[in-house]
Amino acid sequence: MDKNLLYKEFIESIELNMINRKKIFFENHEEISFSRNNAMEMSLDIKESCDDWFVKDNHLVITKKYSILGKSKDEKNIEGEFIYRVFFSCKNMKLVEELKKDETLYRQFSFPQLNLYLWPYFREDVQSTASKTGINNLILPVFKINYSNPPESTCEKTEKIK
Repeated sequence: MDKNLLYKEFIESIELNMINRKKIFFENHEEISFSRNNAMEMSLDIKESCDDWFVKDNHLVITKKYSILGKSKDEKNIEGEFIYRVFFSCKNMKLVEELKKDETLYRQFSFPQLNLYLWPYFREDVQSTASKTGINNLILPVFKINYSNPPESTCEKTEKIK
């Protein structure tokens, strides 16, 4: 089957059922500041991995992890790990197996496509969790797909945000 047709059929056959937050860890290494204006310049490294795909009760279940590390002036300010489990119903489970066999299609779904579903949750979780640890205004950018630069492997992709 043609790769584009396979991917199109796969996308058309799935429906998002549920997103669960499996784990949230966030640590603020900054000194406590009682100032309302605690703005700082920080570069963020965001790594994402998607290494757990399985089928259960006619659902495709995918676990995706985002790790975040924030630094300013070469000092670690924040670090966190956000793990989500995503459940899709699928009309044709054979398409899931076919997609998993093709590394390119697997990566395309695991990273750009899955981020369309998860990035808004991750973005809100980072902002909410950071504010609860005393870091205000940590807002990640809106997710934009870069199809010309997919991750090199299915296990990890890194984004740098300044």
